Amino acid sequence: MGTPTASGADPDGPSDDTPSPDPEPAPQPSPEPAPLEAAENEDLFAPIIAAIEASPVENLLVVFGDEDERLFAYEKGHFPEQETYLTASAAKLLSGATFFRLIEDGVMRLDDRPSAYFDYWTTDPADPRSEITLAHLLGFVSGFHSNPLLSPGCANNPLMTLQECAQKYYEDGLNGDPGGVFDYGPSHFQIAAAMAEQAMGLPYTEIFETVTAAAIGMTDTEFKSPSRQNPKAAGGATSSPVDYEKFLQALLSERFLPNLSAFAEDRTPNARFRGRPKVKSIEGSDWHYSSGAWLECDAPRFTKACAEEAVISSPGAFGWTPWIDLAHGYYGMVAMEEFGVFEQEIGEEGVRLEQELQPLIERALEELRARR
Repeated sequence: MGTPTASGADPDGPSDDTPSPDPEPAPQPSPEPAPLEAAENEDLFAPIIAAIEASPVENLLVVFGDEDERLFAYEKGHFPEQETYLTASAAKLLSGATFFRLIEDGVMRLDDRPSAYFDYWTTDPADPRSEITLAHLLGFVSGFHSNPLLSPGCANNPLMTLQECAQKYYEDGLNGDPGGVFDYGPSHFQIAAAMAEQAMGLPYTEIFETVTAAAIGMTDTEFKSPSRQNPKAAGGATSSPVDYEKFLQALLSERFLPNLSAFAEDRTPNARFRGRPKVKSIEGSDWHYSSGAWLECDAPRFTKACAEEAVISSPGAFGWTPWIDLAHGYYGMVAMEEFGVFEQEIGEEGVRLEQELQPLIERALEELRARR
């Protein structure tokens, strides 16, 4: 049996000014998650705990909270929240928010083109690579494609630098028209991270640590895979549950990104989804993509309501599944580290459990807020 605790710009190009690595205004560090008295709300959380216990994964942690405090945490088996784990694609949300913070600070702009950062990048209108913008890269609709499992390309090469990797993707060419095709792979963020390095004059690892981690008070999170000289911006971070929870709360409260709705904007409204991961628990749903996070939608076709009442998430291959429900005002996270490449059901368990928990959490929150 597990252990429950409850608790409470100018769009024309890169800036001419030399940016400071410190975001302004500086976000306030998130407080350490602190437990509250749970006994009076034990009845509210019983269905949530039952769902967690029914998961086939033996060791996991589930937390959720609002912009002010942690409201619930439950550890099944042994999954210490202070230890660090591989987050896989949950790192996309970390990088996406970091890029967007640079945008909000005026260091980069959504319609920046890579040619403004790299001398080798074409400006020839006849070459579609000249049309790519940072917005295309954030939404995975740049036209570049590398399969994250079968052929990830240089994003998994520890001997290259991030700058060399970005140029390699450029030289390999496009597999689709910018803005027209969505492909879920690491190339987009590797190029965006290389642009950030040029804009800031710092390695991407230091950009994340300075702009994001230090500002929020994260001490256990870093991009180091496959190497610190070529960190995989779309999947190379390790983190602890308590650290990642600080990040989610800072996003929800808009302490880190003052305009979370802009960050969660659909960047794939007209894109053809060619490389969307197949997950049994959400078959028949039409999820779109924002800036390093999925826009969840239970409907067979993406609707206006799915965009306006956004639930953003960034599930990782090992089950680590963070999400933020803007409509209901809470963050949630299923933290696990399961290597289920050959056991698809286990590999997808984070998303399946997230989907099961969401309506249970919504009902619990409604009653909890009524009692207050």
